[in-house]
Amino acid sequence: MDVGSLILGLNLSLNPDKIAVLVGTALVLLLLLLLLQVVFKLTLRILKFGCLTIGVILLLLCVLLWALPSGG
Repeated sequence: MDVGSLILGLNLSLNPDKIAVLVGTALVLLLLLLLLQVVFKLTLRILKFGCLTIGVILLLLCVLLWALPSGG
């Protein structure tokens, strides 16, 4: 294998499209990790808040959503 084909092989394996895809994939994965971290923290706070309170809030929201279209 000569130097020319080695350089050509490197150019093919490191073309801009592949680099862009790799960078994009890495950014998307980082964003997903940040989102998961935020969701996890929120979930922990909600669990500390209490399931009964969440149930009451959801019930109130359902009642409000049910009452709004008929009242509007």
